[in-house]
Amino acid sequence: MTDTPIAIDLKYGGVTEAAASFVFKGDTGYVLVESGPLATLETLKAGLLEVGVDPASIKAVFLTHIHLDHAGAAGWFADHGADIYVHAFGVKHLIDPSKINESARRIYGERLSEVSGEMLPCPASKVHAVAHSETISVDGLEFTAIETPGHARHHHAWSTVIDGRTCCFTGDVAGMRIPG
Repeated sequence: MTDTPIAIDLKYGGVTEAAASFVFKGDTGYVLVESGPLATLETLKAGLLEVGVDPASIKAVFLTHIHLDHAGAAGWFADHGADIYVHAFGVKHLIDPSKINESARRIYGERLSEVSGEMLPCPASKVHAVAHSETISVDGLEFTAIETPGHARHHHAWSTVIDGRTCCFTGDVAGMRIPG
């Protein structure tokens, strides 16, 4: 593993390079940006193992927003000890995702499990509200929240320094590239 993050292709909807989680090596463990949907959790766990990371050892997950395709698997990581960092508006929905799941069921019906899966609840003690411009330090890594409403009222981009350069993980505010 290098100091720079490794993108784990989630093969979301069976499409390569459509969605990813990013794993960073900290001083003594690992951190993720985006958990992806529950439907891709097994793909994410396999990808982590492939790069030598035990999925249950992730210390923190930084979410850009709480839509199912970005945060659906956060509950699994929280259940395994990871702290989850999210916009303040998203906290209550990660703890009790019933409204998000009900809304998704109305849209996708029986296809919900194949499209994204439902969101698993996170233990309240593992979910942390982050304000605009707040910097979170985890295991020697620092991530700064940039409030980026538009795609969702509860959207943050996460800025961090990688190899001396400031990089930004934008979630859905910068668009989406699907090969082909």
